[in-house]
Amino acid sequence: MRLAAAFCILTLAAAVLPAQQYFPPGVPESKANWYSRHLKALHEPSLWELSLHDPKAEVYRFVWLRAFHHPIAVRLVVRTSRSGWLNSRMTTGEGGHEPGRINR
Repeated sequence: MRLAAAFCILTLAAAVLPAQQYFPPGVPESKANWYSRHLKALHEPSLWELSLHDPKAEVYRFVWLRAFHHPIAVRLVVRTSRSGWLNSRMTTGEGGHEPGRINR
C-alpha cells in the first residue's frame, strides 16, 4: 500500500506543481527539457522524484517519441510480485515537435 500511496501523491503533485523535475542534475538540459515537455503533456509523473520519495518503488516506463507520429508512454507499476497496473497514454502532437494534448 505504501507504493500506491506514494505514487498517488506524485501523480496528484504532477497536476498541481508546475516545477516537477523529471531528471537528476547532470542530464544535458536540452534533452531533459525535450523529454520533460512530452512527459508533462502525457500527464506522466516523475519517476526520479518517486525514487527519491520511495526507493523501493518498482515502476517501469516506455516512452516512444516518434518524429512524425503521436508520442506514446506506457507505464507499469508493480505493487507486489503478482499485482500491479499498466497505464498507457498518447498525445495529439509529434515526438519531434510539439507534444500536443492527451488523445488516448
